[in-house]
Parts: sequence; C-alpha cells; structure tokens
Amino acid sequence: MKKIKTTVYLNAGDYRKLRSLAAEEGRTAAELVREAVAEYAERATGRLWPRSIGIADSGDPHFAENCEGYLDGFGEEEIDYPPERLPGTDTPDAIGRRRMPE
Repeated sequence: MKKIKTTVYLNAGDYRKLRSLAAEEGRTAAELVREAVAEYAERATGRLWPRSIGIADSGDPHFAENCEGYLDGFGEEEIDYPPERLPGTDTPDAIGRRRMPE
C-alpha cells in the first residue's frame, strides 16, 4: 500500500507513552500511529447504526412488531396544555418557573 508522508504534533506526555510502547513491542512509533489511525478510521466509518441504537430496552422482545398498537389513540385526546400546575411540584406553570405577581 502506498504511504503518504504527514506530520502530526503530539503533546509531550503522549509522545513519551508512544515511544515507550513502541520500544516494548519492538516496533516503530510510526507503525503504532498508522495502526491506531487505521483502527480508528475503521471503527468510525464502519458503524452501521447510530450510537443511540440499543441504549434502551423496553423489555418486550416484540416491541418493534407491535409499535402501531402502542400508538393507538396517541394525539387524539384533547388535553389542556400547559397544565395549571406542574404535577409533583409547587410551581404554578408547566415550565417550572414561578409566575410573577401582577
């Protein structure tokens, strides 16, 4: 594979760690940098799904199959919004701020 020359500025601490790791492994610092860049590029571009996928678990293995059923009636009910009081608080409006006396 063709190599292209580039310059990378590292902070002193990272450079010392890089040189130490290279010496321990019997490799050059350049080899470790190339390997790290290749691994990062693969990980960053090989992502098939957004990071948010899988962060929540409904506990229902058929949730996606039944999604329409969960949404039945959603948005059909008329509600008074914002409520006079935010439930569970003593704040008089829905965004948590106290109204100033008029």
